[in-house]
Amino acid sequence: MVNNFFEIDENFESIIDKSLKDVMGVSLISSIEPIYTGWTNIVYKVSADNGNYYLRFPRDEFWIRTIVKDYQFASFINGKTSFQTVDLKLASDNGRPFSIHREFEGASLAEKIQKMGDNEVLGISRELAKFMFELHNVKFDKNEIFTIDNIGLELNDFITELLDKHVSDEDREF
Repeated sequence: MVNNFFEIDENFESIIDKSLKDVMGVSLISSIEPIYTGWTNIVYKVSADNGNYYLRFPRDEFWIRTIVKDYQFASFINGKTSFQTVDLKLASDNGRPFSIHREFEGASLAEKIQKMGDNEVLGISRELAKFMFELHNVKFDKNEIFTIDNIGLELNDFITELLDKHVSDEDREF
């Protein structure tokens, strides 16, 4: 039986090369680096002639559905707030979906927050609140957003499945 998800020992270089050329119009790839910090997906950072990209390859059926959901939501909100949001693309290899997005300029909040002063933290907090307010005011019909795969949109369902599939009994008890 062939899996719908990806495994760590696959030939990701050929999948990355083909998908970046087909989906993102990349001509030349200069480096492909695995990122080992995640347990939900197999992740690569790719430097190419027209920018840097991140590709997420799901490790199981649960994360396949999550990547599809991420893509659908990101596509829906793109351009609907005053903030730049990720232009996530959904690609596939032999029917197995994975995501691609171009790297944002700047540094992550996690990298910067420890060095920020109180005024900077307050400014970031205001920006986050503004984004959440704008996002909350986007009019939507969930049947128009999540059209590819019915994965369940209730947070409780997501957390229950996440815990059942990816957290040991000992950790759940803790």
